[in-house]
Amino acid sequence: QAQAAQMLMKQNQLDDAGKNLDGLVRAAQEAHTNLRHYILGLRAPLAPQRNFSETLQAYLGSFHQAWGIKATFDAPSNGLPSLPAEVEDQLLHIIQEALVNIRKHAGAKRVDVSITLQANEMTLTISDDGHGFDLQNAPGAAQEHFGLNIMRERAGQVGGHMEIRSIPGHGTHVVISVPITAGPASN
Repeated sequence: QAQAAQMLMKQNQLDDAGKNLDGLVRAAQEAHTNLRHYILGLRAPLAPQRNFSETLQAYLGSFHQAWGIKATFDAPSNGLPSLPAEVEDQLLHIIQEALVNIRKHAGAKRVDVSITLQANEMTLTISDDGHGFDLQNAPGAAQEHFGLNIMRERAGQVGGHMEIRSIPGHGTHVVISVPITAGPASN
């Protein structure tokens, strides 16, 4: 459409060029909306019956398919406690940001996401087999890392905290801990 609009403008057919440009704007806006939904919308509004584990497993499957990085999920066999939707959404967004970082920076071939439960806390760990980094001496270590800060803020918004553990040559572990309240288990 952009090329056709250029051609029409050269031929001084401004009305037709304008129509092509309007169509191009609509297509770009639709693509932008779809991309934002894909990036930010881990939970499809058309599938509210999915629980946290199912949503996470589906996302890890699509991550593996899209990027070729094997992604596994391990959760307690007796299921997960019921968490408020806000907590689940923040955790899903943190996982998504961590996976983007792994894809872009880690050189990993495998990612493992695991959940453990202890008393009143759920710990979610995202581990990769990438090249890792020295947290103190990494390029840009003195600067604020936008993605990591957002992940920490998201964890803090639901009463949790996040820690990064990384050793050069041995991958990275992102550990998120959030409080849980007693409730019915969900798988």
